[in-house]
Amino acid sequence: MNPKIYLVITAFLFLNGCSTFRSYKTETQTLLSSVSTGQIDQALTQHEAKNGSDKDLLYFMEKGELQRLKKQYPDTIATWTEADHMIAQWESEAKITGSRIGQAVGSAVVNDKGRRYDGEDYEKVMLSTRLALAYLAAGKTEDALVEIKKTWEREDFIKSLHEKEIGEAERAASQKGYSTRVEDLKGYPVSTLDSYEVINLKNGYQNAFSHYLSGFLYEATGELALATASYRTAIELQPNLNILKEGLLGIDKRLEACIV
Repeated sequence: MNPKIYLVITAFLFLNGCSTFRSYKTETQTLLSSVSTGQIDQALTQHEAKNGSDKDLLYFMEKGELQRLKKQYPDTIATWTEADHMIAQWESEAKITGSRIGQAVGSAVVNDKGRRYDGEDYEKVMLSTRLALAYLAAGKTEDALVEIKKTWEREDFIKSLHEKEIGEAERAASQKGYSTRVEDLKGYPVSTLDSYEVINLKNGYQNAFSHYLSGFLYEATGELALATASYRTAIELQPNLNILKEGLLGIDKRLEACIV
């Protein structure tokens, strides 16, 4: 296997070790059981029966994941694109209101069929990343890059909705004496505010793997500045994961190998 692709897959497993699916408690146990035993066709049937005519964001996110498990990448892309349209609708509404629509309701929305589920911030960002992975698996690198750029844009927008919280957290960290730690990774300095509260807040709408994948794709297309910026952001979000540092530490050696 290509060593760069191996690093991407390994990073994904490290950063997404939790269950792929959200829990509907007893409602979803049968579906999860079918997935765990490899009966994906049965899981798809159960998924359709469970949702009926209620085709919400979560329906498309989970259906796309089931199709991905079957390596049905065109179907996966089509299904997740439907989910992406729903998130785009949320973005349009949030831009008008200037607030995080639906966020205050929390996870209770999942079991309340009378409310629209808009998704958690990290889910919105991760959907674009999953679409990029699906395009990559289908051999469509250019389309994968489009989705990665959308990931950055989506993060920036969600960040604008969190600016007040971030500012308050950073001020509190400064008052507590937290400082910025700079680590030099073979000529590539990475700055991290040594505050769990600030890092945790940023991880609520950013995703280290998304930026690692971004670095991988930009490196593959020869855009070194964008690649290093992506790897840096990934490390800043998860500073204690050495696997993320491999992207930045090994970039010069990989580029030299390509030239030779």
